Amino acid sequence: MSEEKDKNEIFEEPISSRYGEKRKASVSSILELVKTLPKKDKISLAKKINDELQEGQNSYKGDLTNFLLQGPTMSDSQLIFFRENRSLFNLWRKM
Repeated sequence: MSEEKDKNEIFEEPISSRYGEKRKASVSSILELVKTLPKKDKISLAKKINDELQEGQNSYKGDLTNFLLQGPTMSDSQLIFFRENRSLFNLWRKM
């Protein structure tokens, strides 16, 4: 009997709060509150939510070409130094 009890303790049903059920309940409760709002307030809330989401996305995205063109560049002397080192590394790898 005690062995059977140990098996039941090992194989318990998952607790719903561990798997996001609590979070889903809060989202559904928010949706229920939103359903009670007038249409004007719903539209305003939707715009604010979209603006909030866009801010997060635009913080790292942009025009890639402009981003790359504004980045650091090598001077002529740095480019010569780089090419010399690269050729020396290539010779070293072949040894």
